[in-house]
Amino acid sequence: KGKGKGKGKSQGFNNLYFAGVVKTPPEHIENPTRYTIHCPKVWELYGAPAWFPSEEWPAGLKLGGAVVFTVRPGSEAGKPPKALGVARLAINPSILQPRGGRPEAGGGGPPVRKTISKVST
Repeated sequence: KGKGKGKGKSQGFNNLYFAGVVKTPPEHIENPTRYTIHCPKVWELYGAPAWFPSEEWPAGLKLGGAVVFTVRPGSEAGKPPKALGVARLAINPSILQPRGGRPEAGGGGPPVRKTISKVST
């Protein structure tokens, strides 16, 4: 389990927006009432994923899609913060996915490719 860096209440992020990917709920939940968002920065700050209620689902968003959001000012570290102003983000969600390891781990972004060439002498 991740742990938030701060104790108690955090500063409010009135003008700070996060990007993340909406996680697919467990199969045994037929009609979810809330959805969680994978966002490494929110995990780092709060030790838990952000969430939003199903009735606030953005138009045109699909499960696994990218979103932009902010969090409620005064959210506590160690508790999942409520995502506010959730909107569909027009990018490929794979850019925001971790490259292996735990889902809460960072490292999202395009893979780095190296070309190795032999220098002829």
